[in-house]
Amino acid sequence: MSAIIETPRAEIGSAPVGAVPAYTTTARVLHWITAAAILLMLPLGWASANEWGGAWQDWLYDLHRSIGAALIPLLLVRVIYRITHPPLPLPDAIAPLQRLAAAGTHWALYALLLAEGKYRDLSYLARNYNQR
Repeated sequence: MSAIIETPRAEIGSAPVGAVPAYTTTARVLHWITAAAILLMLPLGWASANEWGGAWQDWLYDLHRSIGAALIPLLLVRVIYRITHPPLPLPDAIAPLQRLAAAGTHWALYALLLAEGKYRDLSYLARNYNQR
């Protein structure tokens, strides 16, 4: 029991002291701003689409759209930053197929977020066109 308590943390699997993070501070800040905005948009969208907002319905919908409009340039900044500042490579212990899956999933998420925003823009324009 005392051997476990006396064993330094670095020897039981934690990151080595002075390790360089895989992502820069800027990349992490952009990530968390994007994540927070998307997580905020979900309940706003649900409340707007299902008329749960009551008297606040229009305000919630406008806030949802405004955050969505701000996300598009933020995502473009993230993509440009990612291309110009790639993270550290994955460890050699990770299989090539897993490396490919990790990279593919990462870029697919960017593509889906950008495509979803453009889809909403087009559906909004089509809905307004049909009401004329």
